[in-house]
Amino acid sequence: MSKPDSEIKKYVTLESLAKLKEALTSMDIHEKGSNADVKDRKFDLTQDERNKLNQEAFTLQNAIYDFFSENPTLLSNSNALKELLRPFSWFNKKTEILTKDTEQVGDTIFMWWLASNAALRASDFYSVYKDVLNNQHEDLAPIPTQELSIYSGIAAIYNGNVFSTFAKASRDAIYDSWKDMSEDSRRNIASEINAQDAVSGTEVDNILKHDIMPNFPNILFIEGIPGSGKTFAVLNTIFQVLQQNMPEEFANKKFWLAQTTRENARRIANKFDISDELKNRIETFDHDSLLKYIFTDWDTRSGRNELSYEYVEGTHGTMTKYGFNPSWQQVALSEDDLPAIIFIDEWSQYTQPEAAALNRFARAYGIQIIATGDYDQTGPLANYNNG
Repeated sequence: MSKPDSEIKKYVTLESLAKLKEALTSMDIHEKGSNADVKDRKFDLTQDERNKLNQEAFTLQNAIYDFFSENPTLLSNSNALKELLRPFSWFNKKTEILTKDTEQVGDTIFMWWLASNAALRASDFYSVYKDVLNNQHEDLAPIPTQELSIYSGIAAIYNGNVFSTFAKASRDAIYDSWKDMSEDSRRNIASEINAQDAVSGTEVDNILKHDIMPNFPNILFIEGIPGSGKTFAVLNTIFQVLQQNMPEEFANKKFWLAQTTRENARRIANKFDISDELKNRIETFDHDSLLKYIFTDWDTRSGRNELSYEYVEGTHGTMTKYGFNPSWQQVALSEDDLPAIIFIDEWSQYTQPEAAALNRFARAYGIQIIATGDYDQTGPLANYNNG
């Protein structure tokens, strides 16, 4: 990522920039780690240095939250935030998945880490998170990637508007960067992403909309391989944090949990390390029952096959600048029927049009969706063809 240009200075104070820079330049132990042998992936630290490493990260995360708090225009005006995100490298080939072998991450994953810290002050999160870990029945603490997912999930639940603003600002920044590229550059990027030697002009724009831009601002995706702890480390701990610090607006509300079957969803809910009262507030679904409960005219054909192979403009929705907008009609739900949050385990069952429809529903009612899945294991049941 390159440095922001002078345009961003219209929206931020020099004092806040100086404080953020001070936090960045005081990360001595992190600097030592970044200079360590990448192949070895190890460097020796004393206990005092380990403590300092954690404190450096904690200080930086709080500084990021303070920076956005002191410059509220960045989170209330996506055009202002776009100027901050404009220098990001959106089309590089750096990994967007964190593993023990990750050497570098792309700017996209860094952006969502930034959004998480802008939405939730680290000291507020870790004060509750520490209590949750101390009270857990298991002796094992979540690994760093699981902890990051928990942090992002809680941040999105408590302050989802921040994520929506980041999503819109990044879409606009990506779109502007795309327009400034030559046609050959666009085709090369699209071909790499689509694993093809060449793509047509129409396909280039579709790949931009569906494979690069974030299209679902009300859905937080948590991806991981089987056994990586998405359900019983991440979702379980998110429920525990909520139980410890439940927002007032969630009082007496239901939580929706969807899995491959309703029986699986109920089994998972019953295994969560939470109170019986909170377990009883979890309403369970499978893929089809969730969509039928929300949309009056959704069915298997319109949700998958027809949109996958026989898409006709206007039949089930319309293409927009940022993707597909399904036209399925939402069921009129009362305030008592609406959930506080929707959790979807095994997200790879859902097609892109179904994701767009769920995002539209969530946006209409101010609900956050937390979705976990492994795309390498299952893959979406179908993608639509808008040709």
